[in-house]
Amino acid sequence: MDTISKGRMFRSHIESRYPFGEFALIRSRGNLGEVGFVLADEDAENWPSLYREAWEIASYFRLRIKELGLDNIAMAGVGRDLDFITVSIVVDMSALEKEEIEKIADQVMGILREANPYNKGGGINE
Repeated sequence: MDTISKGRMFRSHIESRYPFGEFALIRSRGNLGEVGFVLADEDAENWPSLYREAWEIASYFRLRIKELGLDNIAMAGVGRDLDFITVSIVVDMSALEKEEIEKIADQVMGILREANPYNKGGGINE
């Protein structure tokens, strides 16, 4: 019988409880789970402002991760693909049990909700 990885449990929990739009990027591999946002603009001249926005969101993620005491298992980052910029939280769940994974997933989604750039007005909702 195949066992479900902890990263997949994290992803499944989020996908079953949160609508797309509260996140736009979700991935898992082994014990790692990643969830976040994608920022894109067809006009390359707007990319510097997208990077600034992504780094502002990542800074907010880092602050909240630390405040919630998750900094030993979670980190925020900014990445670039061919056509878009990502800002996300990566969680290492190797030492967590299923119930803890679900709780951490909900806490991470709370952080994303606070800083969702897709909400009207954009930016961090303080």
